Amino acid sequence: MTTRARRILTVLVTVLVMGQGASIAHADSAADDARRHFKLGKVAQDAGRYEAAVAEYEAAYALTPEPWLLFNIGQAWRLGGNARKALSAYESYLEKASDGQLADEARQNATTLRLQIKLEASEAERKAAVEDAARQAAAASAARQQAEAEQARRRSLEEEASRHTPPPPPAHLDEEARRRESNEDAAALATRMAHEQASMQQRVDEARATGGSTLRTLGGVCLGIGLVAVFATAAFLVDGFLQQGTLQNISGSWTTADDSALSRVQFDQNMIYGLWAGGGTLIVSGAIMYALGQSAQREAVRRVTEGAPVSIVPLLAPTHVGVLVRF
Repeated sequence: MTTRARRILTVLVTVLVMGQGASIAHADSAADDARRHFKLGKVAQDAGRYEAAVAEYEAAYALTPEPWLLFNIGQAWRLGGNARKALSAYESYLEKASDGQLADEARQNATTLRLQIKLEASEAERKAAVEDAARQAAAASAARQQAEAEQARRRSLEEEASRHTPPPPPAHLDEEARRRESNEDAAALATRMAHEQASMQQRVDEARATGGSTLRTLGGVCLGIGLVAVFATAAFLVDGFLQQGTLQNISGSWTTADDSALSRVQFDQNMIYGLWAGGGTLIVSGAIMYALGQSAQREAVRRVTEGAPVSIVPLLAPTHVGVLVRF
């Protein structure tokens, strides 16, 4: 090798070594910055400043995209009360590290957040329904007050007109007219009462059908799914007992079939725990939602029935005189 060739080779080696050292220094600097952001985020999270903690965790993730930083972002959002952003962060973590050390906790938190989001949506629907019912009740009250004012105006006009009416006809002619008018008034009153009673019953039926229907339906679905999940554990119980019997009857050396039986026993145990936990959660959640739906239904019926007017109407007839109490 000539002297010129040795010099060129020496220069190339020097350049490569310097470049590698610069890359390592840059990587160490990025890791140090990421650790600094993570520590700042942890301090902010412990102090209850969750949005600041998210900003620091995201800065750390931008420098070193480690999946566990996504889990920390989800924790900060969840503690800060932002269920949707927390769920998104947990799902991103599970996409990148489905078998990570924090995967089980991330899945559990994600399941809880999904249920929370559904409950919040149901509660928003219930509040909207209550507000709509209140607006309808206010409109009905205003219409009733307007009708009462119109009736008062008509009575005032009738009283004013009665002051200027001519003398009544003879008694023997007026008696028949009063009897006929009294019978007509009684028939009209009975018809009006029957109509109002039917209208009240229709409103009560509508309140029973619509009050809390969303919560009752969702609660029933959750109860059904939860019961199915709980009963489904029977199949895994039976299979687990069979596989345990196989393991207990081992007389010779351990075989591949014995490994398979042991794996199935462990799988059955995991499925039983999972189905019991998930089914129990669904049953409790469904019962709560159904109870809330029943409460909303009773409240709707109460609003309808308590909103009915109570009035006392004089009743005059040729054969009797009294009052009629109308609910």
